[in-house]
Amino acid sequence: RPVSFSAPGFNNNEKILVQLKKFGIEYISDFDKKQSYCGIKNIPITFCGENRTPIIEYLVGERKSDEEIIEAFKKQISKKKFFSFYMHDLFEARFKINLLESIFIELKKAGFKSKRVVDL
Repeated sequence: RPVSFSAPGFNNNEKILVQLKKFGIEYISDFDKKQSYCGIKNIPITFCGENRTPIIEYLVGERKSDEEIIEAFKKQISKKKFFSFYMHDLFEARFKINLLESIFIELKKAGFKSKRVVDL
């Protein structure tokens, strides 16, 4: 059964959260703060584009090269102990897989360990 959920467009409210809790959802990623909402732990997105657009997709839309995107990630991860971003599998995982791999390499070099939401 699913234990995590992120609302489309991050549009969430108390009625939805109460229902998610009833269905056993333990983790969401819809709000900016790392805290619980209606007893559901929120894992915040720490790096995203305007209007919470997936950051890689956003930067590509801004005509940034892969190298510029990697540099943007390096700059962000140098400032944080906790780092979270999201992506759309229909874009990054299909069209930017090499860039995504490079970003994961940079995260590992910076000492970040990947964890599933349920492991946090």
